[in-house]
Amino acid sequence: MVLRKILALALVAIFALPQPLLALNLIGTVKTNAEYTYAVWNSKSKLLAIGLYWRSVLVGKYYSELAIISSNGSVVWVSGKIKGFVHPLWSNDGRLLAFRVEDSFENYDIAVYDVAKGKIIGKFSTKSYENVGPISWSPKGNQITFPIHDIAREIVRVVSYNPEFSDKIWESSGIENASITWISWNNRGNRVASLALTFSKQTFTVTGKAIMLNGNGRVLWEKKLFEIAPEEPHILVAKWDRNGELLAILFVTPKVAEVRIYDENVILNRRHVIASNIGNVSYVSAVLDWSPNGSLSLAVSYSYININESLSKLAIIDDRGNIIWKTTFNSLISYLSWNPSGHILAITTQEPDGKYMLYLFNSEGQIICREHVDGFYISWLSNESLVISGLNQILFYSLKGGERGFEIDLEELAGENRIPYTHLLIALSLLAVFVLAVLIRRRK
Repeated sequence: MVLRKILALALVAIFALPQPLLALNLIGTVKTNAEYTYAVWNSKSKLLAIGLYWRSVLVGKYYSELAIISSNGSVVWVSGKIKGFVHPLWSNDGRLLAFRVEDSFENYDIAVYDVAKGKIIGKFSTKSYENVGPISWSPKGNQITFPIHDIAREIVRVVSYNPEFSDKIWESSGIENASITWISWNNRGNRVASLALTFSKQTFTVTGKAIMLNGNGRVLWEKKLFEIAPEEPHILVAKWDRNGELLAILFVTPKVAEVRIYDENVILNRRHVIASNIGNVSYVSAVLDWSPNGSLSLAVSYSYININESLSKLAIIDDRGNIIWKTTFNSLISYLSWNPSGHILAITTQEPDGKYMLYLFNSEGQIICREHVDGFYISWLSNESLVISGLNQILFYSLKGGERGFEIDLEELAGENRIPYTHLLIALSLLAVFVLAVLIRRRK
């Protein structure tokens, strides 16, 4: 009996010890001359969509480029230069890539690219007094849904088209005086959830709200979440669970950081206050993600900056709001994402020196990997491999080992190459020197 107790205590001591960290192996790199990047993986098609963004030093406008590559580095498509800021989104089956162009000078604001056909199959153009908001694919990929903000009449219409934009499937009634910042179909295909900010001219306040539509575009309900002064920092994010039955909403203001979980019929399952009276902050952010393994655990984090500190809180809660585990960082959490099995949670933080750190947690909340990375967006390729983007290159990592498999340069493959900033500045400097020398010579 005594021996049995000793063995039990030894096992407890062994499991209580810090676990050895996993190695993060770089297996591929996509180089760019962009200022920012955003990579989105689709597990069905095994393709990665990459948005590249840079600002022209000559005209002060943002330009973009879209690329699609496979996990082994082969390039499927490169769009060439696009005027504006591009937001890509895959359909669930990975056949179609929709992208919204923000502040576009082109003759369309949303386009859909068909991977199999190798071409853009549909474009949607707004009028001069309109603007389109975020986009969402229906689960079957037969509808692309987005809000149209009518600036002149201060109303919003949520519309749904087929991928070719040849047929409007439905349109909601006007939503008064709102800016829709997020929209998403649930996986069951019977609800469209959206988040909106409204401004009151009477009270001079900003209100954050959730708006739910059915699968035919009828507004089912609106819920007020918070009301603050316009100058106060705030963030409002949401996500459906993998079954499409629960909607988690996370919002942060100087007064409160709160999670609310609704079912599709507007019943509030749980209202969980993470923190209250955060104080006089200059910046707030928040991210969340449901675990895909059926446990209905939800990773939520919020960050803030005030006069004295930068601080982030990370918590894993169940669908009833009970905390499973939590931790704190003296840095800003930029992004978080569960791996496909739901057994590893990845987060990136921005450290005080401006660099980014990747942390991997197991289901018990232990850190199993910690590495400096050049980026902050996370997209999982598999349970053991992921992609990091955000800065001027895309990095492929593996937790299983392996050597670098590929290194490609999108600049060499683009139809309309850009001039890198350093080269452009050198060329302009040489041109200025040449012009000055000519003027001096003429004066002599």
